[in-house]
Amino acid sequence: MTGNDAASYVVRYRSGTGSQDQQLQWASDLTVDGRGFRRHLADAVPAEASDLLILAASAYAVDRMVARPSLRQTRDSGNWERDLDIEVPVSDPKRWQALTPQLERLLRWLTDDNWHLRFSQRAIGPGPLDPSQQALFSTVPSGRRPILFSGGLDSACALQNALALGDVVAISVHTNSWMQNTQDVVASSLAHLSPNRLAALSFRVNLPIGGSETSQRTRGMLFLASGAMAAMATGADGLVVAENGVGAINLPYLASQRGSEATRAMHPRTLHMFGEIVTALTGSDFSVDAPYLMNTKAELIDLTDIAADNALSYTVSCDSGFSARVADREPCGRCTSCILRRQSLIAAARPVIDGRLSYRCQRPSELPEFAAMAWQAYRLRRCLHQPDCWNSLLLEFPELVHLDGLVSRDHVLRLYNRYVQEFEVYLKSLGVERQWM
Repeated sequence: MTGNDAASYVVRYRSGTGSQDQQLQWASDLTVDGRGFRRHLADAVPAEASDLLILAASAYAVDRMVARPSLRQTRDSGNWERDLDIEVPVSDPKRWQALTPQLERLLRWLTDDNWHLRFSQRAIGPGPLDPSQQALFSTVPSGRRPILFSGGLDSACALQNALALGDVVAISVHTNSWMQNTQDVVASSLAHLSPNRLAALSFRVNLPIGGSETSQRTRGMLFLASGAMAAMATGADGLVVAENGVGAINLPYLASQRGSEATRAMHPRTLHMFGEIVTALTGSDFSVDAPYLMNTKAELIDLTDIAADNALSYTVSCDSGFSARVADREPCGRCTSCILRRQSLIAAARPVIDGRLSYRCQRPSELPEFAAMAWQAYRLRRCLHQPDCWNSLLLEFPELVHLDGLVSRDHVLRLYNRYVQEFEVYLKSLGVERQWM
Protein backbone atom coordinates (compact mmCIF):
# COMPACT_ATOMS: atom_id res chain seq x y z
CA MET A 1 0.00 0.00 0.00
CA THR A 2 1.05 3.56 -0.54
CA GLY A 3 1.20 6.00 2.34
CA ASN A 4 -2.19 7.47 1.39
CA ASP A 5 -3.74 4.02 1.11
CA ALA A 6 -2.34 3.00 4.49
CA ALA A 7 -4.04 5.96 6.14
CA SER A 8 -7.38 4.47 5.07
CA TYR A 9 -6.70 1.35 7.14
CA VAL A 10 -6.46 2.74 10.63
CA VAL A 11 -8.56 1.10 13.33
CA ARG A 12 -9.49 3.54 16.09
CA TYR A 13 -10.53 2.36 19.53
CA ARG A 14 -10.89 3.45 23.12
CA SER A 15 -11.68 1.75 26.39
CA GLY A 16 -14.13 3.39 28.77
CA THR A 17 -15.99 6.68 28.73
CA GLY A 18 -13.75 9.71 28.55
CA SER A 19 -10.66 7.86 27.44
CA GLN A 20 -8.72 9.12 24.44
CA ASP A 21 -8.82 7.49 21.02
CA GLN A 22 -5.97 5.15 20.22
CA GLN A 23 -5.23 3.60 16.86
CA LEU A 24 -3.94 0.46 15.19
CA GLN A 25 -2.30 0.82 11.79
CA TRP A 26 -2.72 -2.04 9.35
CA ALA A 27 0.57 -3.40 7.97
CA SER A 28 2.51 -2.19 11.02
CA ASP A 29 0.55 -2.67 14.27
CA LEU A 30 -1.73 -5.36 12.83
CA THR A 31 -1.13 -7.66 9.87
CA VAL A 32 -3.22 -10.36 8.23
CA ASP A 33 -1.11 -12.22 5.71
CA GLY A 34 -3.25 -14.12 3.20
CA ARG A 35 -0.57 -15.42 0.84
CA GLY A 36 -1.43 -18.99 1.82
CA PHE A 37 -4.97 -18.22 0.71
CA ARG A 38 -4.21 -16.24 -2.45
CA ARG A 39 -1.92 -18.64 -4.23
CA HIS A 40 -4.86 -20.95 -4.92
CA LEU A 41 -7.19 -18.32 -6.27
CA ALA A 42 -8.20 -16.55 -9.44
CA ASP A 43 -10.82 -13.78 -9.18
CA ALA A 44 -11.74 -11.01 -6.74
CA VAL A 45 -12.98 -11.63 -3.19
CA PRO A 46 -16.34 -9.94 -2.57
CA ALA A 47 -15.81 -6.66 -0.74
CA GLU A 48 -18.07 -7.77 2.11
CA ALA A 49 -15.88 -10.86 2.62
CA SER A 50 -12.78 -8.70 3.03
CA ASP A 51 -14.70 -6.35 5.32
CA LEU A 52 -15.77 -9.24 7.53
CA LEU A 53 -12.19 -10.38 8.05
CA ILE A 54 -11.02 -6.80 8.61
CA LEU A 55 -13.69 -6.39 11.31
CA ALA A 56 -12.88 -9.71 13.00
CA ALA A 57 -9.13 -9.07 12.95
CA SER A 58 -9.63 -5.55 14.28
CA ALA A 59 -11.84 -6.78 17.13
CA TYR A 60 -9.25 -9.44 17.93
CA ALA A 61 -6.48 -6.83 18.02
CA VAL A 62 -8.42 -4.49 20.31
CA ASP A 63 -9.37 -7.43 22.53
CA ARG A 64 -5.65 -8.19 22.90
CA MET A 65 -4.59 -4.56 23.45
CA VAL A 66 -7.01 -3.62 26.24
CA ALA A 67 -6.37 -5.39 29.54
CA ARG A 68 -9.30 -6.63 31.59
CA PRO A 69 -9.73 -5.63 35.24
CA SER A 70 -7.26 -7.36 37.55
CA LEU A 71 -8.21 -10.62 39.26
CA ARG A 72 -8.78 -8.74 42.50
CA GLN A 73 -10.95 -6.12 40.78
CA THR A 74 -12.92 -8.87 39.07
CA ARG A 75 -13.55 -10.66 42.37
CA ASP A 76 -14.60 -7.42 44.09
CA SER A 77 -16.95 -6.26 41.32
CA GLY A 78 -18.27 -9.65 40.21
CA ASN A 79 -17.47 -9.08 36.52
CA TRP A 80 -14.54 -8.74 34.15
CA GLU A 81 -16.19 -6.67 31.44
CA ARG A 82 -14.69 -3.74 29.54
CA ASP A 83 -16.27 -0.89 27.56
CA LEU A 84 -14.77 -1.02 24.07
CA ASP A 85 -15.45 1.56 21.36
CA ILE A 86 -14.00 0.68 17.96
CA GLU A 87 -14.08 2.27 14.50
CA VAL A 88 -13.36 -0.06 11.58
CA PRO A 89 -12.69 0.90 7.92
CA VAL A 90 -15.01 -0.97 5.52
CA SER A 91 -16.09 -0.67 1.90
CA ASP A 92 -19.73 0.27 2.64
CA PRO A 93 -20.17 1.84 6.11
CA LYS A 94 -23.97 2.19 5.79
CA ARG A 95 -24.33 -1.50 5.01
CA TRP A 96 -22.30 -2.45 8.07
CA GLN A 97 -23.99 0.11 10.30
CA ALA A 98 -27.28 -1.70 9.69
CA LEU A 99 -25.68 -4.86 11.13
CA THR A 100 -24.31 -3.11 14.20
CA PRO A 101 -26.89 -4.48 16.70
CA GLN A 102 -26.22 -8.09 15.62
CA LEU A 103 -22.46 -7.63 15.62
CA GLU A 104 -22.43 -6.02 19.06
CA ARG A 105 -24.61 -8.83 20.44
CA LEU A 106 -22.21 -11.45 19.09
CA LEU A 107 -19.16 -9.69 20.50
CA ARG A 108 -20.91 -9.18 23.83
CA TRP A 109 -21.81 -12.88 23.92
CA LEU A 110 -18.24 -13.94 23.13
CA THR A 111 -16.43 -11.58 25.49
CA ASP A 112 -18.87 -10.22 28.13
CA ASP A 113 -17.69 -6.74 27.10
CA ASN A 114 -19.76 -3.74 26.04
CA TRP A 115 -18.82 -3.12 22.41
CA HIS A 116 -19.72 0.02 20.49
CA LEU A 117 -19.00 -0.32 16.78
CA ARG A 118 -18.55 2.46 14.26
CA PHE A 119 -17.58 2.19 10.62
CA SER A 120 -15.56 4.48 8.37
CA GLN A 121 -14.96 4.46 4.62
CA ARG A 122 -11.90 2.50 3.51
CA ALA A 123 -10.11 3.14 0.26
CA ILE A 124 -11.80 2.04 -2.95
CA GLY A 125 -10.04 -0.90 -4.57
CA PRO A 126 -7.85 -3.57 -3.04
CA GLY A 127 -8.17 -3.98 0.69
CA PRO A 128 -5.35 -4.17 3.23
CA LEU A 129 -5.15 -7.96 3.21
CA ASP A 130 -3.17 -8.15 -0.02
CA PRO A 131 -2.61 -6.18 -3.25
CA SER A 132 -4.71 -8.35 -5.55
CA GLN A 133 -7.57 -9.53 -3.32
CA GLN A 134 -8.01 -12.73 -5.30
CA ALA A 135 -10.65 -15.27 -4.57
CA LEU A 136 -12.47 -17.84 -6.77
CA PHE A 137 -10.62 -21.11 -6.44
CA SER A 138 -8.96 -22.36 -9.60
CA THR A 139 -7.46 -25.51 -8.10
CA VAL A 140 -10.19 -26.69 -5.71
CA PRO A 141 -13.88 -27.44 -6.18
CA SER A 142 -16.16 -24.42 -5.94
CA GLY A 143 -19.31 -24.60 -3.86
CA ARG A 144 -17.94 -27.09 -1.30
CA ARG A 145 -18.24 -25.87 2.26
CA PRO A 146 -14.80 -25.12 3.70
CA ILE A 147 -13.82 -26.68 7.03
CA LEU A 148 -11.95 -24.85 9.77
CA PHE A 149 -8.67 -26.57 10.64
CA SER A 150 -6.73 -25.52 13.74
CA GLY A 151 -4.14 -28.28 14.01
CA GLY A 152 -5.90 -29.68 17.08
CA LEU A 153 -7.16 -33.23 17.51
CA ASP A 154 -10.84 -32.53 16.82
CA SER A 155 -10.19 -30.62 13.60
CA ALA A 156 -7.73 -33.26 12.38
CA CYS A 157 -10.23 -36.07 12.96
CA ALA A 158 -12.92 -34.11 11.15
CA LEU A 159 -10.54 -33.32 8.28
CA GLN A 160 -9.63 -37.00 7.89
CA ASN A 161 -13.31 -37.99 7.86
CA ALA A 162 -14.12 -35.29 5.29
CA LEU A 163 -11.25 -36.39 3.03
CA ALA A 164 -12.63 -39.93 3.08
CA LEU A 165 -15.76 -38.58 1.40
CA GLY A 166 -14.34 -36.15 -1.18
CA ASP A 167 -12.22 -33.09 -1.93
CA VAL A 168 -11.83 -30.64 0.94
CA VAL A 169 -11.05 -26.96 1.41
CA ALA A 170 -9.44 -26.43 4.84
CA ILE A 171 -8.99 -22.95 6.33
CA SER A 172 -6.44 -22.24 9.04
CA VAL A 173 -5.40 -19.20 11.05
CA HIS A 174 -1.99 -19.10 12.72
CA THR A 175 -0.21 -16.55 14.85
CA ASN A 176 3.30 -18.02 14.89
CA SER A 177 5.49 -20.32 12.81
CA TRP A 178 5.21 -23.29 15.18
CA MET A 179 1.42 -23.23 14.85
CA GLN A 180 1.71 -22.98 11.07
CA ASN A 181 4.23 -25.83 10.94
CA THR A 182 1.95 -28.09 12.99
CA GLN A 183 -1.02 -27.33 10.77
CA ASP A 184 1.04 -28.01 7.63
CA VAL A 185 2.45 -31.31 8.94
CA VAL A 186 -0.92 -32.66 10.06
CA ALA A 187 -2.76 -31.53 6.93
CA SER A 188 -0.16 -32.94 4.53
CA SER A 189 -0.01 -36.23 6.45
CA LEU A 190 -3.78 -36.62 6.23
CA ALA A 191 -3.79 -35.64 2.55
CA HIS A 192 -1.35 -38.44 1.76
CA LEU A 193 -3.82 -40.97 3.18
CA SER A 194 -6.59 -39.98 0.79
CA PRO A 195 -7.06 -40.13 -2.99
CA ASN A 196 -9.11 -36.95 -2.72
CA ARG A 197 -7.70 -33.44 -2.96
CA LEU A 198 -7.00 -31.12 -0.04
CA ALA A 199 -6.62 -27.39 -0.53
CA ALA A 200 -5.16 -26.16 2.77
CA LEU A 201 -5.40 -22.37 2.85
CA SER A 202 -4.06 -20.24 5.67
CA PHE A 203 -4.01 -16.76 7.15
CA ARG A 204 -1.37 -15.41 9.49
CA VAL A 205 -2.48 -12.82 12.04
CA ASN A 206 0.19 -10.87 13.84
CA LEU A 207 0.31 -8.08 16.40
CA PRO A 208 3.92 -6.84 16.21
CA ILE A 209 3.29 -4.42 19.08
CA GLY A 210 2.08 -7.24 21.30
CA GLY A 211 -0.91 -7.28 23.62
CA SER A 212 -1.62 -7.05 27.35
CA GLU A 213 -4.73 -9.27 27.48
CA THR A 214 -4.44 -13.06 27.20
CA SER A 215 -8.08 -14.19 27.35
CA GLN A 216 -8.56 -13.63 23.59
CA ARG A 217 -12.28 -14.38 23.55
CA THR A 218 -12.62 -12.93 20.02
CA ARG A 219 -10.47 -15.66 18.45
CA GLY A 220 -13.56 -17.67 17.58
CA MET A 221 -14.97 -14.82 15.51
CA LEU A 222 -11.63 -14.42 13.73
CA PHE A 223 -11.57 -18.11 12.81
CA LEU A 224 -15.18 -18.05 11.65
CA ALA A 225 -14.61 -14.90 9.57
CA SER A 226 -11.63 -16.54 7.84
CA GLY A 227 -13.73 -19.56 6.95
CA ALA A 228 -16.65 -17.42 5.83
CA MET A 229 -14.34 -15.42 3.57
CA ALA A 230 -13.27 -18.64 1.86
CA ALA A 231 -16.88 -19.81 1.62
CA MET A 232 -18.06 -16.56 0.05
CA ALA A 233 -15.09 -16.61 -2.33
CA THR A 234 -15.98 -20.09 -3.58
CA GLY A 235 -19.73 -19.58 -3.71
CA ALA A 236 -20.39 -22.00 -0.85
CA ASP A 237 -23.49 -21.48 1.28
CA GLY A 238 -21.87 -22.32 4.58
CA LEU A 239 -18.92 -23.38 6.66
CA VAL A 240 -18.04 -26.50 8.68
CA VAL A 241 -16.47 -26.38 12.12
CA ALA A 242 -14.89 -29.40 13.80
CA GLU A 243 -15.56 -29.42 17.53
CA ASN A 244 -16.90 -32.11 19.81
CA GLY A 245 -20.07 -31.24 21.70
CA VAL A 246 -18.59 -31.19 25.20
CA GLY A 247 -15.89 -28.76 24.07
CA ALA A 248 -18.29 -26.61 22.02
CA ILE A 249 -20.90 -26.19 24.77
CA ASN A 250 -18.07 -25.90 27.31
CA LEU A 251 -19.95 -25.92 30.59
CA PRO A 252 -18.01 -24.26 33.42
CA TYR A 253 -16.00 -26.60 35.60
CA LEU A 254 -16.47 -24.49 38.72
CA ALA A 255 -19.32 -22.37 40.06
CA SER A 256 -16.93 -19.44 40.21
CA GLN A 257 -16.70 -19.36 36.39
CA ARG A 258 -19.16 -16.87 34.92
CA GLY A 259 -20.25 -16.02 31.40
CA SER A 260 -17.51 -16.12 28.81
CA GLU A 261 -14.86 -17.07 31.37
CA ALA A 262 -15.68 -20.45 29.86
CA THR A 263 -14.93 -19.72 26.21
CA ARG A 264 -17.84 -19.70 23.74
CA ALA A 265 -15.77 -19.74 20.55
CA MET A 266 -17.69 -22.61 18.90
CA HIS A 267 -20.80 -22.68 21.08
CA PRO A 268 -23.98 -23.51 19.10
CA ARG A 269 -25.31 -20.01 19.80
CA THR A 270 -22.11 -18.46 18.49
CA LEU A 271 -22.39 -20.45 15.26
CA HIS A 272 -26.08 -19.53 14.91
CA MET A 273 -25.48 -15.81 15.50
CA PHE A 274 -22.54 -15.71 13.11
CA GLY A 275 -24.52 -17.51 10.39
CA GLU A 276 -27.33 -14.97 10.75
CA ILE A 277 -24.88 -12.08 10.36
CA VAL A 278 -23.37 -13.51 7.15
CA THR A 279 -26.87 -14.22 5.82
CA ALA A 280 -27.88 -10.59 6.44
CA LEU A 281 -24.60 -9.35 4.96
CA THR A 282 -24.83 -11.34 1.73
CA GLY A 283 -28.59 -11.65 1.29
CA SER A 284 -28.24 -15.43 0.89
CA ASP A 285 -28.74 -18.19 3.44
CA PHE A 286 -25.48 -19.07 5.19
CA SER A 287 -25.07 -21.65 7.92
CA VAL A 288 -22.23 -22.85 10.11
CA ASP A 289 -22.47 -26.61 10.54
CA ALA A 290 -20.99 -28.56 13.44
CA PRO A 291 -21.39 -32.22 12.42
CA TYR A 292 -19.87 -33.54 15.66
CA LEU A 293 -21.82 -31.29 18.01
CA MET A 294 -23.61 -34.25 19.57
CA ASN A 295 -20.49 -36.41 19.83
CA THR A 296 -17.95 -36.53 22.63
CA LYS A 297 -14.28 -36.16 21.81
CA ALA A 298 -13.80 -39.90 22.30
CA GLU A 299 -16.62 -40.64 19.87
CA LEU A 300 -15.07 -38.32 17.28
CA ILE A 301 -11.76 -40.16 17.65
CA ASP A 302 -13.58 -43.48 17.37
CA LEU A 303 -15.19 -42.33 14.10
CA THR A 304 -11.75 -41.69 12.59
CA ASP A 305 -9.79 -44.40 10.74
CA ILE A 306 -6.88 -45.81 12.76
CA ALA A 307 -4.77 -45.35 9.63
CA ALA A 308 -4.69 -41.68 10.58
CA ASP A 309 -3.22 -42.26 14.05
CA ASN A 310 0.31 -41.27 13.07
CA ALA A 311 -0.90 -38.00 11.53
CA LEU A 312 -3.08 -37.36 14.59
CA SER A 313 -0.05 -37.77 16.85
CA TYR A 314 1.27 -34.43 15.55
CA THR A 315 -1.83 -32.51 16.63
CA VAL A 316 -1.65 -30.04 19.53
CA SER A 317 -4.38 -29.82 22.15
CA CYS A 318 -2.46 -28.11 24.96
CA ASP A 319 -3.61 -24.60 25.93
CA SER A 320 0.01 -23.46 26.05
CA GLY A 321 1.27 -25.66 23.20
CA PHE A 322 1.25 -23.07 20.42
CA SER A 323 2.02 -20.11 22.65
CA ALA A 324 5.39 -21.67 23.51
CA ARG A 325 6.51 -21.19 19.88
CA VAL A 326 8.92 -24.10 20.31
CA ALA A 327 8.79 -27.06 17.94
CA ASP A 328 8.20 -30.44 19.60
CA ARG A 329 7.67 -28.87 23.01
CA GLU A 330 6.06 -31.42 25.30
CA PRO A 331 2.41 -30.61 26.13
CA CYS A 332 1.89 -29.51 29.73
CA GLY A 333 -0.41 -32.38 30.68
CA ARG A 334 -2.12 -30.25 33.32
CA CYS A 335 -4.49 -27.90 31.46
CA THR A 336 -8.08 -29.00 30.95
CA SER A 337 -7.46 -29.40 27.19
CA CYS A 338 -4.60 -31.83 27.82
CA ILE A 339 -6.63 -33.76 30.37
CA LEU A 340 -9.66 -33.97 28.07
CA ARG A 341 -7.42 -35.25 25.28
CA ARG A 342 -5.88 -37.92 27.53
CA GLN A 343 -9.28 -38.93 28.88
CA SER A 344 -10.76 -39.19 25.37
CA LEU A 345 -7.89 -41.26 23.96
CA ILE A 346 -8.22 -43.73 26.85
CA ALA A 347 -12.00 -43.93 26.39
CA ALA A 348 -11.57 -44.46 22.63
CA ALA A 349 -8.82 -47.06 23.24
CA ARG A 350 -6.42 -45.03 21.06
CA PRO A 351 -3.66 -43.96 23.51
CA VAL A 352 -1.14 -44.72 20.75
CA ILE A 353 -1.93 -41.28 19.32
CA ASP A 354 -0.08 -39.80 22.31
CA GLY A 355 2.90 -42.11 21.94
CA ARG A 356 5.15 -39.63 20.12
CA LEU A 357 5.52 -37.03 22.89
CA SER A 358 5.26 -37.39 26.65
CA TYR A 359 3.46 -34.92 28.91
CA ARG A 360 5.44 -32.69 31.23
CA CYS A 361 3.02 -33.59 34.04
CA GLN A 362 2.65 -37.36 34.20
CA ARG A 363 0.10 -37.60 37.03
CA PRO A 364 -2.93 -35.43 36.24
CA SER A 365 -5.05 -36.81 39.11
CA GLU A 366 -3.00 -34.72 41.55
CA LEU A 367 -3.80 -31.43 39.80
CA PRO A 368 -6.47 -28.81 40.63
CA GLU A 369 -7.49 -28.78 36.94
CA PHE A 370 -8.21 -32.50 37.15
CA ALA A 371 -10.16 -32.01 40.37
CA ALA A 372 -12.32 -29.37 38.66
CA MET A 373 -13.06 -31.69 35.72
CA ALA A 374 -13.84 -34.62 38.01
CA TRP A 375 -16.11 -32.41 40.12
CA GLN A 376 -17.99 -31.36 36.98
CA ALA A 377 -18.37 -34.99 35.87
CA TYR A 378 -19.64 -35.94 39.33
CA ARG A 379 -22.26 -33.17 39.25
CA LEU A 380 -23.32 -34.17 35.74
CA ARG A 381 -23.78 -37.79 36.77
CA ARG A 382 -25.75 -36.80 39.88
CA CYS A 383 -28.14 -34.68 37.77
CA LEU A 384 -28.51 -37.29 35.05
CA HIS A 385 -29.66 -39.84 37.64
CA GLN A 386 -32.52 -37.62 38.84
CA PRO A 387 -36.11 -38.33 37.71
CA ASP A 388 -36.31 -34.91 36.03
CA CYS A 389 -32.74 -34.91 34.77
CA TRP A 390 -33.06 -31.93 32.41
CA ASN A 391 -34.30 -29.52 35.06
CA SER A 392 -31.72 -30.88 37.48
CA LEU A 393 -29.03 -30.08 34.90
CA LEU A 394 -30.44 -26.58 34.37
CA LEU A 395 -30.31 -25.86 38.09
CA GLU A 396 -26.71 -27.07 38.31
CA PHE A 397 -25.58 -25.61 34.96
CA PRO A 398 -27.79 -22.59 34.10
CA GLU A 399 -25.66 -22.01 30.98
CA LEU A 400 -27.60 -24.82 29.28
CA VAL A 401 -30.45 -22.37 28.76
CA HIS A 402 -28.44 -20.89 25.88
CA LEU A 403 -29.06 -24.11 23.93
CA ASP A 404 -32.84 -23.62 23.84
CA GLY A 405 -34.15 -23.68 20.30
CA LEU A 406 -30.79 -24.80 18.90
CA VAL A 407 -30.20 -28.35 20.14
CA SER A 408 -32.56 -31.16 21.17
CA ARG A 409 -32.65 -31.77 24.91
CA ASP A 410 -32.61 -35.52 24.34
CA HIS A 411 -29.41 -35.17 22.32
CA VAL A 412 -27.79 -33.07 25.03
CA LEU A 413 -28.74 -35.63 27.69
CA ARG A 414 -27.28 -38.42 25.60
CA LEU A 415 -24.08 -36.41 25.03
CA TYR A 416 -23.44 -35.88 28.72
CA ASN A 417 -24.45 -39.41 29.70
CA ARG A 418 -21.82 -40.69 27.30
CA TYR A 419 -19.24 -38.17 28.50
CA VAL A 420 -19.72 -39.18 32.15
CA GLN A 421 -19.30 -42.85 31.21
CA GLU A 422 -16.07 -42.02 29.40
CA PHE A 423 -14.77 -40.01 32.33
CA GLU A 424 -15.44 -42.96 34.63
CA VAL A 425 -13.35 -45.15 32.32
CA TYR A 426 -10.54 -42.62 32.61
CA LEU A 427 -10.80 -42.47 36.39
CA LYS A 428 -10.62 -46.25 36.53
CA SER A 429 -7.50 -46.24 34.36
CA LEU A 430 -5.90 -43.89 36.92
CA GLY A 431 -7.11 -45.94 39.88
CA VAL A 432 -9.03 -43.06 41.47
CA GLU A 433 -12.66 -43.74 40.46
CA ARG A 434 -13.88 -44.40 44.01
CA GLN A 435 -12.53 -41.08 45.18
CA TRP A 436 -14.62 -39.10 42.70
CA MET A 437 -17.57 -41.12 41.45
